[in-house]
Amino acid sequence: MSFPHLHVATAFSAHFGVSRPAVLAAAAAADGADALACTDRDGLYGAIKHLGACREHGIDPVLGADLALLDPGRERALGRVVVLAAGGLVPPLRLGAVSLDTSFLIVLLVTIAMSVILG
Repeated sequence: MSFPHLHVATAFSAHFGVSRPAVLAAAAAADGADALACTDRDGLYGAIKHLGACREHGIDPVLGADLALLDPGRERALGRVVVLAAGGLVPPLRLGAVSLDTSFLIVLLVTIAMSVILG
């Protein structure tokens, strides 16, 4: 059974990801993945390369970002949250027998992150 990796940093996330989008997409396709996310740290730096690589390898691209949650004074990070884009060309994700709309995943990931951060 294949599952999509939804938290993947590329080499465009300095010090956090080491592989370029083409390498990640090739590996995902070789493993039989239907979709692969690009969630670079604090930006969409590898998004364009990710879209092209996923298209080349016949897998569905998912775009997002791993974002810092800052305190009101922006002096320190309270934690991080992975936010995924909803809609566009990406069909609902199929996780085994369950099909999830990507907007549901955004709400789920934000809820999990906030519960971890706030205790």
